[in-house]
Amino acid sequence: MKVDENQKPLPGAVFEIANSNQQVMGTITADKNGIAEMGNLELGTYTVKEVKAPVGYVLDATPKPFEVKTGEVAVVEMKNVQIKGNIEIKKVSDTGKILPGVEFTVFTPEGKAVTKVTTNQEGIAKVHSLPFGKYYFQETKGLEGYLLNQTKYPFEVKEHNQTLTFEVKNDQVKGNVQLVKVDEDGKTKLEGAVFILADEKGKKISEHKTDKNGLIKIDNIPFGKYQFIEKTSPADYVLVKDPIPFSITENGKTIELVAKNTKIKGSIEITKVDVADGNNKLPGAEFTIYNEQGQEVVKGKTNEQGIAKFDKLPAGKYTYKETLAPQGYVSHEETFSFEIKADGEIIKHTVKNKKIEGSLEITKVDVADGNNKLPGAEFTIYNEQGQEVVKGKTNEQGIAKFEKLPAGKYTYKETFAPEGYLINEETFSFEIKTDGAIIKHVVADQKKEVPPTPETPQPEQPQPEQPKPEKPQTPQVIEKPVPTPEKPQHIVKQPQPMKEQPKKVESHLPTTGGKAENPYWKWIGATFVVLGSILAVYAFRKRKNQEV
Repeated sequence: MKVDENQKPLPGAVFEIANSNQQVMGTITADKNGIAEMGNLELGTYTVKEVKAPVGYVLDATPKPFEVKTGEVAVVEMKNVQIKGNIEIKKVSDTGKILPGVEFTVFTPEGKAVTKVTTNQEGIAKVHSLPFGKYYFQETKGLEGYLLNQTKYPFEVKEHNQTLTFEVKNDQVKGNVQLVKVDEDGKTKLEGAVFILADEKGKKISEHKTDKNGLIKIDNIPFGKYQFIEKTSPADYVLVKDPIPFSITENGKTIELVAKNTKIKGSIEITKVDVADGNNKLPGAEFTIYNEQGQEVVKGKTNEQGIAKFDKLPAGKYTYKETLAPQGYVSHEETFSFEIKADGEIIKHTVKNKKIEGSLEITKVDVADGNNKLPGAEFTIYNEQGQEVVKGKTNEQGIAKFEKLPAGKYTYKETFAPEGYLINEETFSFEIKTDGAIIKHVVADQKKEVPPTPETPQPEQPQPEQPKPEKPQTPQVIEKPVPTPEKPQHIVKQPQPMKEQPKKVESHLPTTGGKAENPYWKWIGATFVVLGSILAVYAFRKRKNQEV
């Protein structure tokens, strides 16, 4: 009788019967009930030996004795051990990395799960004592970052205690990343930015540069966490210091990233001062800034502190010049240059301006003779507020020159006349508008007139007596009218300034002044009256003597 270790009958086993002389008497095969019979055996001792085991069982070739006795049936029980085998699965990545923690399930051909096993730290999963038969195994739980391998791996246990080995590879999850570099408005693509691709701890993996479309594209990046670190910014843009993190979690997926850069921007601060006094800050100066192509970028004026500040100028080369000078100052013609290189940079320039200064040249002449230049005339100049600015006298050539007069409106008048001349009461005005202007005025004075000395009367001389006329005549005094002296007219002419030219503006005053009223005229008139009376008396006496 053939049974397994569980007393289950085993059909198909073939046995060989031998007598005591080791002579084979024949073979028998176990039926479906596991029973193999041989009849007509003579009394005696025999052995039975399995020569063919049931399918799936280990052959037991050990002979077993039995004895045939009269009237008895000899029964021999033969047990078989089922064939059992082992499998060993080694789990590695597509790069050969050992992968612990991967679960496999062994199935029967019909898909019934037999057992589950998980790879150890060495990436090995072992299944022991699988009964004889056909099976397959399949990965039923993978690792994060790896694709689940759904391949069915068939195998068959045919030999007892045999170990079947398998190596199963897993493909890592891989994705793609695409980074586009743009400026702050998101429209302009930036070429030339250099990025480092690093792991989540910052360890460098590779280095990449944006193309003309501002793109960096990297394919087949293994599952994991990464970051882009900007190493070099595009020209004239601020370097982005913060890393750009991303993760690859899905196989074949492309991660799209946008990295914005802001332009480097800086400032220029222009301080406007007086060339002679750096502490004198000048408001109202206008400056215009131009880009490298000569196009106007911005313009502005200095404030009360003399400062014009231009902020948020993008990186690049610039020029600037003064397009409007402070009031009363010469415009600075120089063109200045500067360059914004670093973000937040403040460039400071100081520009000095010279005050507009001009001169006034007054020539003093005689009103009656313009070629007669008069020294010693004093003139005083006043500003627009009426405050005295300077005074001076004409030299031997009759010229008084006042230099370095700041731009503005002025008046002047004669405050001391030349000796022998009447003072000119006129107030004259002029204006300094351009630097280096020389304004020329001519001012005429009239001489003081000295009265003539009266004629001394002569004593009367005795005349010889003349015969007296028969009839005496009454003497008559013939009065001659005394002419009224003509009152001189005061000629006052406004100075006519000449049209001013750059650096030398001249203005000539026509001769100013006139004959003032002479106080001696009344004495002259009186003298004429007295002389007339004396002459009348003298004529009367002479006529009387002739009559006698």
